[in-house]
Amino acid sequence: MSDINKRELKSVVFLGDAGFPIGLAGIQRMTLMGRALINAGCSVSVVNRIWAWNKDLKTDYGKEGVHEGIHYMFTVESPFRPEGFFNRKFQRFMGLWNEFFYLKKLKNEGRIDAVILSTMNFNDSLRYKIYSKVIGFPIAVNLVEMASALERRSSLTLKIHNWLMENWLLKRLDGAMPISDNLCAFYKEIAPSKPIMKVPVICDYDSFSKIKKNTTESYFLYCASISFMEVTEFVLKAYELMKNNEQIKLRLLIGGKDKTKIKRLQEEIALRFPNENVELFSNVPYQVLMELFTNAKALLIPLRHTLEDTARFPHKIGEYLATGNPIITTGVGEINTYFNDALNALISDEYDAEKFAAKMDYVVENSDEVIQIGLQGKSLGLKNFHFDNYGTRIKHFLEQL
Repeated sequence: MSDINKRELKSVVFLGDAGFPIGLAGIQRMTLMGRALINAGCSVSVVNRIWAWNKDLKTDYGKEGVHEGIHYMFTVESPFRPEGFFNRKFQRFMGLWNEFFYLKKLKNEGRIDAVILSTMNFNDSLRYKIYSKVIGFPIAVNLVEMASALERRSSLTLKIHNWLMENWLLKRLDGAMPISDNLCAFYKEIAPSKPIMKVPVICDYDSFSKIKKNTTESYFLYCASISFMEVTEFVLKAYELMKNNEQIKLRLLIGGKDKTKIKRLQEEIALRFPNENVELFSNVPYQVLMELFTNAKALLIPLRHTLEDTARFPHKIGEYLATGNPIITTGVGEINTYFNDALNALISDEYDAEKFAAKMDYVVENSDEVIQIGLQGKSLGLKNFHFDNYGTRIKHFLEQL
């Protein structure tokens, strides 16, 4: 190992995921990794090269600031989407231009010892690889998905970009932090000589411990993006197949920008469940989301036997466990790595609505056992997924690059 690699890591910069500090799973993971590194003695920055929010978003965050101890900078004129086609084109160009010189400035000031890359976009990743050579910093990719397995990335251009990313560029980065065993195996195969560190789902367990439980209502909760409509339909079908669904409600937390699809889902639910035992919530504030998680009887996270679900490890599993409520899931991917049925989770061995419904019925029929399963799940999560367990480890890993 060279003398440069032996120097203590003091400054880490996150690149590749626009929108910090506001966002869902990707931004939350970035925030928690950043906080963990700060607790390990590093300074942390996030650079956003493009605007992230619509102008109607009410927020106190601006072009530059500090969130949870993490400094952030937008290299465009404003973090809000500009009006006008040509203005947006110009701002995109200026965001790229300013980003390069801002990163060079950070390097000259000794504020960029390593970069964590949070994107699988080929064009962005290639640009950052070039920057790493010109400016001089190592890159570790935060590997949370198998891009080629995502059906929503199905255009010819995206398929070409995915192939180039996974078969050419990934192995030319300096290391990887995969979220799952499947992605660890994938990276080891394409880049056997590169450093690797598994960073699973992470969560701030202390924040959930401050929320008081309210047991006046009994409901299951399912949380997902509107892009996972197939899985939402699976959950609705399983609820219909329950023997005891008249004793418990189902709440859906559906996020996403496609308001038309969300409205259509709301109308379908109203027709399909006229007794109003199924409720839809959309794009709620994070504090409300945490409260809904905490007060659920059980939390649903069915995973499919697909390459996409085998490779990923949904961020909300960590949050689900932090509530102390049981999760109901399927035996896919990381579930088989960490969990045991009826011990720390309720696990259907198949992605089958009838079998999943049986696990939901078990919750209604076995209250005492279910409480213990939830507590065991929380204990497992605190040991394996609390964010602060990873700061020193990530710091030492980045020092190897």
